[in-house]
Amino acid sequence: MALRPNLLRLLAALSASLSITACSAVDHAIVSTENGASRIFTSDPAEAPPPPIDMKSLNWKNLNATSPTQFALVDADQPSTTASRVVLKVPAGEAVPAFWQDAPGSYTVLSGTFVAETMDRDGRPQHLMQGPGTTVSVPARMIQKFSSTAAGESTMLLTVQGPWQPNFVDGAPTRHAAN
Repeated sequence: MALRPNLLRLLAALSASLSITACSAVDHAIVSTENGASRIFTSDPAEAPPPPIDMKSLNWKNLNATSPTQFALVDADQPSTTASRVVLKVPAGEAVPAFWQDAPGSYTVLSGTFVAETMDRDGRPQHLMQGPGTTVSVPARMIQKFSSTAAGESTMLLTVQGPWQPNFVDGAPTRHAAN
């Protein structure tokens, strides 16, 4: 029985060490918001791939009247009151109009490469390249700016903890976007 407390201390120390190691794999980026700068956390490509999505079976719609970006609700036939899953499809070299959501969420790059417009710790603009598997947590009301590289079409899966209702920075009305 004397070994039991020592074993428990060893397991606790090992657990703490693994937690610290896992946290060190997270890259930090600062993204511009309407009230200064907020931190978001990006991960290395996910160990488990995102769920398979049949892109051909989705009902694609234009994101707005001026952008070639398209979106599709993944679970359109199963409305949820807790979360919305949306895929954005961005042609090569095109930008997604800057937008924000009232609810927090995340996105995962499914294909291609996105360039996220961010700010470094000193407030200088920088571009963060994000390839397949990159996952980012996004707080509510954070302005998101992305573009696809010229190398080809890019897609990302957005998960919003509420309804998909993008608010565009340019003021274009979007409340009808999910309809």
